[in-house]
Amino acid sequence: FKDSTNQIFSKSIKDYKIGFNLNSIRNAVGKEVFLKENGTIEILNFKEYRETAQVLDNSINCRKIETTEDEEGQTIEYKMDNVIIKKDDFSLVIHNDENSRPFEKKIFDFLIQNNIRTTIYLKKPINNQETGYLKEINLDQDDIKNKSTIKIENIQGEMKEFPIQKIEVILFSKETISLENKKGMSLSEKIIQKIIKWRKPHIIFDT
Repeated sequence: FKDSTNQIFSKSIKDYKIGFNLNSIRNAVGKEVFLKENGTIEILNFKEYRETAQVLDNSINCRKIETTEDEEGQTIEYKMDNVIIKKDDFSLVIHNDENSRPFEKKIFDFLIQNNIRTTIYLKKPINNQETGYLKEINLDQDDIKNKSTIKIENIQGEMKEFPIQKIEVILFSKETISLENKKGMSLSEKIIQKIIKWRKPHIIFDT
């Protein structure tokens, strides 16, 4: 870096943390955002960002996406002080149960429709990673838990199919944000967040 007197100085990367720019929230208005809740993530429509004199009192208003076109969806308000906000890089942990499959399918469909590059990590020690574009999801209605599959075209152009129950987690990037309600976090997650905040205080800045 150069300081105000044009002198060069260095700073250790491990001691430096870039603050959270509020423009990341403003730029996400009108887009889909992700809500991390109940062990999975859900897609919401980001409707409005209300700003106040105190940043932590700002509120984010989202609308749930329902399964039928005639349902408008429930509107939810989140105060900045009550949520953890992340941007750009997201993950979905795959749960091997029937209740999670419909939520996972919505994310898979979203990735397919938007042609988002995705990395899949499988539940095995070697050759456990595939990166490419999801092309198709097949939910077996007779055994949705064990026989549902997903197809991905990897970066070599090869089409591969995997049982969803064999997938550990999927990673993807999109220019938007995710929200996690602090009230829904487990005790261990809350302790980890307090340690992170103590060691690396999070800075919110405006430009």
